[in-house]
Amino acid sequence: MSLAMIRLQNMIQFDTDIGFSVDLIQRDSPISPFYNPSETYIDRMHNAFHRSISRINHFKTSSSASTKALQSPMVPSGGEYFMEISIGTPKIKVLGNADTGSDLTWIMCKPCKKCFKQKPQLFDPKNSSTYKLLPCESPYCISLMKDKRCDVKRNVCGYKYLYGDGSFSEGNR
Repeated sequence: MSLAMIRLQNMIQFDTDIGFSVDLIQRDSPISPFYNPSETYIDRMHNAFHRSISRINHFKTSSSASTKALQSPMVPSGGEYFMEISIGTPKIKVLGNADTGSDLTWIMCKPCKKCFKQKPQLFDPKNSSTYKLLPCESPYCISLMKDKRCDVKRNVCGYKYLYGDGSFSEGNR
C-alpha cells in the first residue's frame, strides 16, 4: 500500500445568484470550525491518516455484505471536508458534512418537529424570497425515485430518506 498526501486548497467555492452557495472546507484548514491551532502539520497528517484508515476499514467490512444491506450512517464530524452552505435570500449560512456516502444534502428548516440544537439559526422558508415548493412532476422531484413522497392533493414534492443507523430526514423538496 502506498500513501500519497497532498496539500489541498483551504476552500473551494460555488455561488449562484438564485439563493444558494457552497464553500467546501478542508477539515484541518485554519478556516474550519474543527481546526486546532495547537496541532502541528505532522499531527494533522497523522489524524488525516487515521480518518482514512477508519474509512477503509468501514468499507472493507461493509463490502462483503449484500447490496441490500448497504448503509449510509450519519457520523457527525467524521469527514475530511465540510460544506458551508448559504441558502435563501437573504442568505442563511449552515455547516454540514460533505457526505460522499449519500446522494442527498439536506438542512433543517422551520417548521421542524424533531430538531436538534444547532448554530446558526434554522432556515425559515417564509423569510426567503427565492424559496419555492417543487411540483411532483418536476425533474428534481422525479430524481428522488424511491425516496419521493408526493402530496398529490397539493402537488408538492416531498421526500423521506432513511439512513442505515435508523435515523432519517423528511420534508419538502
